[in-house]
Amino acid sequence: MLGGLHTYGRELHDLERPLDYFDDSFKELRNEAALLHKAQILDAMGRRDQARQAYEEILSFNKDHPRARRKLPHYRAGQG
Repeated sequence: MLGGLHTYGRELHDLERPLDYFDDSFKELRNEAALLHKAQILDAMGRRDQARQAYEEILSFNKDHPRARRKLPHYRAGQG
């Protein structure tokens, strides 16, 4: 459901709503896939620092996550 909201939110240019749902889903459980969607939403919204934090959180659970490992150096270098 959250992935669908992310997709539809992107089409509708309303990313705040799916972002709120992702944040609500993290209150009790950290989900790697949800964190990835959250990072992508934050990136699409131009919130680079928050996207970087989400990718860092993914790596705290899974140090080998390919996308987080690939994206994080770009955020740290200020390239997004």
